[in-house]
Amino acid sequence: MLSYTKKIFLLLLLICPMTFIGQVKSVFPGNSKKTYKPTTFRPIERVRYDSGHSYPYFIGNFGPAFLNADNARLDWGYEGKFGIGYQITNMIGIECNFGYVSLDGVYYQLEIEKLNALEASFNVNINLTDILFGYNPERRINVEPHIGIGQSQYKAHIIYNNGEHIYAGYDNHTPNNFHGHGVHGRRIALTVPFGINVNYEITNRIKIHLDVETTFTDCDKFDAAESGIHYDWFSGTNLGISYSWGRNGGHKSKFSPCEFTF
Repeated sequence: MLSYTKKIFLLLLLICPMTFIGQVKSVFPGNSKKTYKPTTFRPIERVRYDSGHSYPYFIGNFGPAFLNADNARLDWGYEGKFGIGYQITNMIGIECNFGYVSLDGVYYQLEIEKLNALEASFNVNINLTDILFGYNPERRINVEPHIGIGQSQYKAHIIYNNGEHIYAGYDNHTPNNFHGHGVHGRRIALTVPFGINVNYEITNRIKIHLDVETTFTDCDKFDAAESGIHYDWFSGTNLGISYSWGRNGGHKSKFSPCEFTF
């Protein structure tokens, strides 16, 4: 079977295009009208774009979340995020997100009393709609897969059926505690969040979206219980809104048509 690292690397290869084909504006002699000529970019070449076509934006979302770890009977929690992004072209954007997640669950031999985490991640978004159907500045609905890397600073408290209390991410004065090096002794886990975002443009600057995301961690003690079977992960389904600003904020019509090929 593929290792955790190889799976993530394979996923990145599947998302990243092997070849870019785009169109750039040019004016031919004797013709005052702007036309388009095809331009091909190979992977080793630098893809150039006009910085006037890019814009920053704020984003925030909130929704239910659940934990998947150690064969638990899942109970719903919640997750909230906010961040800042930058749309580089009509197809590619980047985001830096910060959030908080609170999770719950019951196992056959224990119950989660508390589990929450502070999140931070850097993500890359790709406009799948433009890739499949071509660029259309009048389109209001877009589907955007995304993947990122980040960290989660978590704390957890579980109670076994025999009355034993186990803690993770609490301070040094707490007994039976797996102490960490994060904020107030929280444990730190590397995370890989990925998912898909469906957004609808209300105006040029305002979008609402539905985001379905799964976050893998590199640890088996995210819930303070070590199963030895698999690393822990959690998922969320969030509703959110984004607002773009600046001179070019949200004005998609300024992008030159562009498409991917594999």
